[in-house]
Amino acid sequence: MVAYSRGKIVTHDINPTSRVLLAAAASWDPSLGDLFSTLAAGATLCVAPRSALLYHLAATLRTCRASHVCATPALWQVWP
Repeated sequence: MVAYSRGKIVTHDINPTSRVLLAAAASWDPSLGDLFSTLAAGATLCVAPRSALLYHLAATLRTCRASHVCATPALWQVWP
């Protein structure tokens, strides 16, 4: 997990000023990569209710001022 987190930090340019929206369900393994890489970089982790992601994605992105989001194609399909 350490090597993966480091790779994600470098690849996605996550730094202490970043705000990462946790879009994956906490019960889904890929959410751990977002969680650990965000915290390891000293960035801010933004967590929103699943319903906000599904029904109010644009507003959620604005509210949490997300600079990074890693999401599945299914979530991006709800984008207006």
